[in-house]
Amino acid sequence: DVDRETGELARATEELTEALAITRDRGDRKGTAASLHGLGMISSLAGEKQKAAEHFREALKVYQELKDQPGEAGALFQLGALAVQMDRVQEGLRLMALSAVVLRSINSDEVKNIEPVVERLASQLNYRQDQFVAMLQEVMHSYVKDKGRSLVDRTFRG
Repeated sequence: DVDRETGELARATEELTEALAITRDRGDRKGTAASLHGLGMISSLAGEKQKAAEHFREALKVYQELKDQPGEAGALFQLGALAVQMDRVQEGLRLMALSAVVLRSINSDEVKNIEPVVERLASQLNYRQDQFVAMLQEVMHSYVKDKGRSLVDRTFRG
């Protein structure tokens, strides 16, 4: 039932917005990042792509400040998924690949869920092996240079 789902999203948004205010007030950066990430997920489900991107970008910034790499990888993946939904498939692929790179660097089991998505997307874009490797090198370079911020900025201008 659409009304119920819409009501649940509105209630969840309200609760997370309150949580965000409280965590910010207390200086709880980890809680702030989690609240922003949750708001990004809800905005994405509600079809509010720009708002979702803003929440995920802000969450990413906090995760990076905290050196929370699993959180960082999650935000990068969600930004990649949003980019794909917004028909920016190549940019989305790069952000998802960057998420996998971060997860692999910390030996996270979560990488096994991300890499098949990245490979499937690359396959849909008809990437040859050499193009795929070049793209991976590009995202790794971007991560070393600025933690991938330029990739995110290029994908979500404004």
